[in-house]
Amino acid sequence: MKNYLKILKISIFSIFLFITINQKVQAQVFPIIMADSVNKFGPPQQCEVFGQLLQVRTKLLKHFGTTCMYEVEITNKSQKDINTRVGFTSLNGGKNEVFAVNSAMVRLKPNYYAVYKLEKRECLKKGKKNPIESCMTCNPTLGFL
Repeated sequence: MKNYLKILKISIFSIFLFITINQKVQAQVFPIIMADSVNKFGPPQQCEVFGQLLQVRTKLLKHFGTTCMYEVEITNKSQKDINTRVGFTSLNGGKNEVFAVNSAMVRLKPNYYAVYKLEKRECLKKGKKNPIESCMTCNPTLGFL
C-alpha cells in the first residue's frame, strides 16, 4: 500500500511538472526593430507594458538551424518597479504565445536596465545567407506577460 501511494504521488507530481513546463500564455506583443548588421544594437523602442514605460533595444547575435539568438536590453523608464516575463512569440497559428522555456523574468527598479539572451525559434533560412534577413522573415515580436 505504501508503494502504491508513493507511485501515485510521483505520478501526480510528474504530470503537474510537465504541465507547468509546457505552459504557454497570450502576451502583449511589440515588433522589434533590428540594426542593419549582426552584433549591433538596434534603435531604442518605447513600449508601454501594463501601464509602465519600458525602453527596449535588440541585438542579433547569430542564426543557426532554425533559431535566432538575440540580446535584449530592457530599461525601466517608469516610476514603479516592473515584474513581468518577456520572450519572443511563437509563430504557432499567430496566437502570440510566449513559451515559459524561451522567456526570461524581468524585475527592474525605475531607471535600471538589464540585458537578456533570448531565442526566437522556428526561423528558417529559406535560401538567405544574411542572418538579419533570415531572422526578419520570421517576424520577431517580443511578448510581455
